[in-house]
Amino acid sequence: MARRPQLSEGALSPPSVGDGGTTARRGIVAAPRPTPGRGRYFTIPQALEAYPGVLTERLIRRLVAERRIAHTYAGRRIVLAEADIEAYLEANRHEPLARRHAGHVRPA
Repeated sequence: MARRPQLSEGALSPPSVGDGGTTARRGIVAAPRPTPGRGRYFTIPQALEAYPGVLTERLIRRLVAERRIAHTYAGRRIVLAEADIEAYLEANRHEPLARRHAGHVRPA
């Protein structure tokens, strides 16, 4: 079996994320930074527990199939960001209508 060449301390490795390449020159690859503002991630059962009575499994699967809610696949699982669920709920919020008092008099 052939031996794989080892990276020496001064050898270049794949570029790291977000550090401008300075640590890559030393053979250190930085882990990707988490995306700020996305919050927690839920699988469908976790989303149902977090929003009881608001979401159903059928609703989530239909929204994903119609691409009406942002989602990610982690393997075969559908993963939803908390921020995307909140954005969907806020986008579908309806304010109550103001009652009009037109001064209409009911006939007697």
